[in-house]
Amino acid sequence: MNRLAGQRALVTGAGGGIGTAIVRRLRDEGALVVGCDLAGSDLVCDIADEAAVEQLIAANQLFDVLIHAAALTGGSGRFPDVTTEAFDRYLTVNLRGAFLVARAVARSLIAAGRPGRMVMVGSVNSIAAEPDALPYVASKHGLLGLVRAMAVDLAHHRIATNLIAPGPILVERNRALFAAEPLRSGLARTVPAGGPGAPEAVAEAALYFADPNTTFVTGTVLTVDGGNTAMVHQC
Repeated sequence: MNRLAGQRALVTGAGGGIGTAIVRRLRDEGALVVGCDLAGSDLVCDIADEAAVEQLIAANQLFDVLIHAAALTGGSGRFPDVTTEAFDRYLTVNLRGAFLVARAVARSLIAAGRPGRMVMVGSVNSIAAEPDALPYVASKHGLLGLVRAMAVDLAHHRIATNLIAPGPILVERNRALFAAEPLRSGLARTVPAGGPGAPEAVAEAALYFADPNTTFVTGTVLTVDGGNTAMVHQC
């Protein structure tokens, strides 16, 4: 307990699911956590709005930890049918938004001469691809590139940057989908752990990266997927 005592953390996407679990876990370890989302959290913020992001960071005390979990999810149809508007929307929210928040936090840490940890919640779609989700996959692959570039540029400022790649995680918005066939039996077959994981599993990974004792771990990817990406899937 109290691994994060005295640490201030910002969690985006804190209004539900994975973000809410991360907020709860960090608070359990003594962190002073500010959650932000479009609704249902401590603060309301559109992470794709540059002015809103800058105001959010300026209006609060210095954050030692950033956990960026905000994202636009869902499929968008077959690649030939993807609209330019859909592609732009995913890139704006999932990649540009992550860049804006991380840049604002990094600037504040550098100005204060303080070390920090930044954690991006990506997806197994950061390292692989699922069908009919090209804009989402592209945005999550881009997030991995962003993390690696930030790790290289920020290491000498003592700011560690890492990515969590969750697989299928059971949250309220996908509960009915995961319970219905063919997805229910498909997850049981393709996830060695037996099915979808819980948001708390991702929260534990976030806690690991948020711990000030893990500052030498940077530019890495931690998959939280029950072995999904480790297994060759037979027809």
